[in-house]
Amino acid sequence: MARLRRAEQRAVTIATVVAVGLVPQTAAVWGDAQDAKPASDLAFEVVSVKAAGKLESIPLGDGKWGLNTKPFRYTEQWVTAVQTLGSIIQQAYSLQDWELTGPRWINELIYEVSAKMPPSTSRATARLMLQTMLAERFAFKFHRENRKIPAYALVVGNQGFKLLEAADPGAGFLRAHFGEFVATGTLDQMVYYLMNYADKPVVNMTGIKGEGRYHIELRWTPEDTKDISSRYDPLFWKAMEREVGLKLEKRDLSCDIIVVDYVKREPTQN
Repeated sequence: MARLRRAEQRAVTIATVVAVGLVPQTAAVWGDAQDAKPASDLAFEVVSVKAAGKLESIPLGDGKWGLNTKPFRYTEQWVTAVQTLGSIIQQAYSLQDWELTGPRWINELIYEVSAKMPPSTSRATARLMLQTMLAERFAFKFHRENRKIPAYALVVGNQGFKLLEAADPGAGFLRAHFGEFVATGTLDQMVYYLMNYADKPVVNMTGIKGEGRYHIELRWTPEDTKDISSRYDPLFWKAMEREVGLKLEKRDLSCDIIVVDYVKREPTQN
């Protein structure tokens, strides 16, 4: 169950969407020139971290299944989440799934995080505080490497691209479950959404130009709605090619990744 970042973890309405490509994202690391402040200035005022069991699928009702996690929530003075350690690292360092590799358990055990910070702390600064928390509470150590990793190219299928630009596109939107996908956005934004149903990075190689916004609605019957051990859903991609005219082809991607050198299972006590 490596890299258990499932569709239900991202099944939310997105009011403002930033197009995400596959350019490696760089985050400040202690000791790097990017870190202009002392680490002591970048710590939460109070932070509670405790183990919360194993990642599991749970029924959501109406035949839908999700995970026993809670997404990161940022308020005026608090950051809260119930996530795997892998997801916490990804949040702290602004990483996608494939940009992090480490022991299998970091994507199987979940932790409850509740941290208080000064009023009006920016999201970027809060992420740096999460980095401090990982170093102090989990003794997290890592290095960066450039590797070639398997990926998918999103290309136009044999029947051609079937969507017209949305007449009233509105704001970016996503509702993603096993068996249902409803989204509005540009093709680059759609690529980000579609990674909910892929087990590898997805690159927009459709060759379709412009910043047009499209609306997609797909409904299908997954082979097993309870099985969250793999994000890849072949029936979803068959529906995507049939209804939208887009399909996946395997590619290799050169990407900077974080490699976990050491991290503790049990965080130090609160």
